[in-house]
Amino acid sequence: MRYLAIYLALLTFSTGLAQDATITRDGVKITRGEENALLLKVSATRLAWSPDGAFLAMIDEGRSTVTLHSFETGLDTVISKRASNVRWSPNSKRILADFDGALGWIDISDGSYVPHMIANGVLPGTATWAPDGHQVAYGRADGLYVIGLDGGAAGHCIAKGRHVAGTSWSDDGRIIALADSQSGVMVVRPNGTGLRQIANLLADSVAWSPNGRYLLLGTHDGWQAYEVASGQLSQIQSEPFSEPRWTGGQRLLVAQGGVVRKLHLGNRGRDEEMGSLGGVKFWAPKPLMEISEVTSSSGFKGARRPSPGEMRLNGYIESGDSQEGVYVMRVESMVAANGYESFYSTPVVQHIAWTSTAVQTDGKRQAKLQTDDLRPGDRVSLLVATPSNEKNADLSIHEAWVEGVSFGQDYLLSLKASPHLTNPYVEYDGITTERVVVPLVYPVAGKTSWEDSFLASRGGGSRRHHGQDLMGKHMTPLVACFDGVVRLSSGGRLSGNEISLDGDNGWRATYCHLNDDTPGTRDHAGGDQYAFAPGLVSGMHVTAGQLIGYMGDSGDARGTGYHLHFELRDLVGGAIVNAAPSLKSATKLTAPVAVVASRDSRASYASMSRGGYARSRKISDATMSYWSLITKYAQQASIEPELVAAIIEVESGGNPGDRSSSGAMGLMQLMPDNCAEDGVLNPYDPEDNIRGGVKQFSRYLKQFSGDVQKALIAYNAGPGRVLNGSWVNSKQAREYAPKVFACYRALKGTASQPAAGDLGSVDGTDMHKQDQPIDLGGSGGH
Repeated sequence: MRYLAIYLALLTFSTGLAQDATITRDGVKITRGEENALLLKVSATRLAWSPDGAFLAMIDEGRSTVTLHSFETGLDTVISKRASNVRWSPNSKRILADFDGALGWIDISDGSYVPHMIANGVLPGTATWAPDGHQVAYGRADGLYVIGLDGGAAGHCIAKGRHVAGTSWSDDGRIIALADSQSGVMVVRPNGTGLRQIANLLADSVAWSPNGRYLLLGTHDGWQAYEVASGQLSQIQSEPFSEPRWTGGQRLLVAQGGVVRKLHLGNRGRDEEMGSLGGVKFWAPKPLMEISEVTSSSGFKGARRPSPGEMRLNGYIESGDSQEGVYVMRVESMVAANGYESFYSTPVVQHIAWTSTAVQTDGKRQAKLQTDDLRPGDRVSLLVATPSNEKNADLSIHEAWVEGVSFGQDYLLSLKASPHLTNPYVEYDGITTERVVVPLVYPVAGKTSWEDSFLASRGGGSRRHHGQDLMGKHMTPLVACFDGVVRLSSGGRLSGNEISLDGDNGWRATYCHLNDDTPGTRDHAGGDQYAFAPGLVSGMHVTAGQLIGYMGDSGDARGTGYHLHFELRDLVGGAIVNAAPSLKSATKLTAPVAVVASRDSRASYASMSRGGYARSRKISDATMSYWSLITKYAQQASIEPELVAAIIEVESGGNPGDRSSSGAMGLMQLMPDNCAEDGVLNPYDPEDNIRGGVKQFSRYLKQFSGDVQKALIAYNAGPGRVLNGSWVNSKQAREYAPKVFACYRALKGTASQPAAGDLGSVDGTDMHKQDQPIDLGGSGGH
């Protein structure tokens, strides 16, 4: 029976150049194949290759010096004289390191090599990158923390009271493993749920295998491989100086007895010797697609071994369109009929097209596999027919397995949610007519209009409408309707830009047709920055009311008017319900609830809002939702973040798509000339806009010797009008600084104004005038 179709391109592999680096008495020797390419006369005790192989970081641990060698330019550059425990980001553009008890990162791509500090009190060597490169996990004396690259406060504690010795983030971003020096090996979700012990073994380091099936544990007795599903430990013999390196799902490179060996877990008889060490040796990144054949089961519980004429593809869903049923899959391993499993060090892209209803099984029951059961990040195992031709074969999928967490880890972190549907009758397309009211926050923070269109005819009668269409204005903020974990998907033909929110309450909310336009246009070329909230990534835990995206007309909504298609599904029973009763009883917001670090690092803005002083009528949650970016660039320029936030509030009210009649754009209302001067490529991108606006304001502060009021007037009316005094003839210019100061005081909870030079009057005009009305539509004056 044919359930799905997969379009399988020809699998080709390139082993690339074998490359390694050896520390010798004379420096660092780089070897490619049989050729000794070069000798770098740099003192080093450890080396760290960038994942793309373009850079080699050479660390002298005695002097805490990091020297960077670029294989493109051939140059050696000292990028830090106080860094240790260097770790490359997944995209090879940043280095994470410890700096005398603090944690920071260095941007390699911009050539400045300025450390960006994000946390203090960090336990040395405990930090690890999230696979998306946007977050970091690290240990402190009181537990395990997760923090974004913008820093702020001390991060979010997800495992309080743990004695963190080492951490590792799984490749799918769903689980963090930590070595607890007193309790053993633990696992936890990045949102802090599901914490539990999996091994009673005291380790000081931990590293996931690429397929999430094994953990490499470093102990005082050496290295051990821990198989998560079975709980079995295998001793790994390796030289003390050289940590084994994962090069596949079950394969390691190790140093044994002065030689480099390929070690195959579960089949020691197939170990291979690669050559003598000749000194302290470190290996370059694994080749793009390296195959290792290992006799193995597929890694999915109960999934049968392929029969002759079949093969099994294991991997995860990278992206997809749940309405159209077309998905991009990353294949991590392939199991042949003879039982050999080939692991790809870099997953291979394949495309899956839905053709009919499939069957999902967990070994106990069978249920219909709906199109939106496959979500970005889901682990899947597909049993397919062996291709009859080499390229673009249309293959039958005989069996589809879907597991929310990879390779047997589901029993560790399974969701314990009570069913919300009593005993629903599920119809052919996965819906139930059972009425249920899910407590939620209304998903749009703004005015909408809608009527109940659940099960209305769509596609010329070929399908039924499973959600509700909430009509509104372009770029209206969308918010999380309840607490949970988000997954993002871009560019679907029907759903367009989409967010799936798996709630902590056992419900899934789906948001479709998010914006894909550049603000002010209908070009459908806006990109993710205008679809999703700044800094939002798949796997992130959000709070009810938090900004997650913007209303648009992407996918098949083009030409229908801006709206949000909103669905509700019970994660336990699996049925889609009519969202209308829940929407009618939902709590409505006029602006997103800001969930960001506070100015004093003692509480979140959300908690300050409950205290009252930050939720003044003079400052909006929309503006404060950008607090992490505001803090980042304000601190770099030595400006109070509250002052920058006040400028944004007066200029745009926190609307990144705002455009004035004079052509000023974005959050800080930048004019085209200022964008060109300050290197702003996209004024509607919140981060690019704030960076450029702070740079412009900082320039005026220097020009007017730190006088905040004069700098504000120059920002609004231009520095020339401040110098010649003509600004006094403009009512807008006269009222601008008082408006900003009113917002500033609302944030500071004080009657004071920013510290600067002369805070009295400018050219005889009283600048302490208070209680001016605030224009949230943008000043348009510059």
